[in-house]
Order: sequence, then structure tokens, then C-alpha cells
Amino acid sequence: MIEANNAAASTSQRIQTKRVENDFSSTNLEWENHLIIRFPPEIANKVKDYLDEDAHHISQTKMNINFNQNLRSGTLNFGKYEMDFSLYDLPCISE
Repeated sequence: MIEANNAAASTSQRIQTKRVENDFSSTNLEWENHLIIRFPPEIANKVKDYLDEDAHHISQTKMNINFNQNLRSGTLNFGKYEMDFSLYDLPCISE
């Protein structure tokens, strides 16, 4: 992006950009019911054990999913592991 702070710069030299607000909190987004997450082999069993725990058991391990502004990528935190992820559309319907 070219910044035109100089008042003497002509308008033909300035690049005007349109600012678009990306406020996804006010947008009604429709999410699919299912998704497939592929974990690295070294932690896949730890994630499986975490998900198979009884509902009354409180685990010290936490899992957090943080989406980037585009809602197609982000970061998944599982215990001491931090993994970047990307969402891809499947070429078919999974049932």
C-alpha cells in the first residue's frame, strides 16, 4: 500500500482503499454439523483419551480453538501443543 502523507501529492498518485469492516460477531454464520480433524500421530492418542474421558472427570489438559478473522484458519491449543490449522471443503457430502 502506498501512503500519501504529503499534501502536495496529486490524487492520481494516491491509491485509495475501501475499508470493509469484518465484524463476524454480528453476522449469523451457518456452521456444518460435522468436521474432520487430523492430528499429528504423536498426540492423536492423547486427544482421543481426552475426548473419551467421563463427563464428571475434570481434566487438567485444555483444548482451545481460535479462528483467524477469515474463519478458514486458526490455532488449536491442546495442553502444551499449539497447532495451526486450515479448513478445507470436502468434495462430497459426508454422512
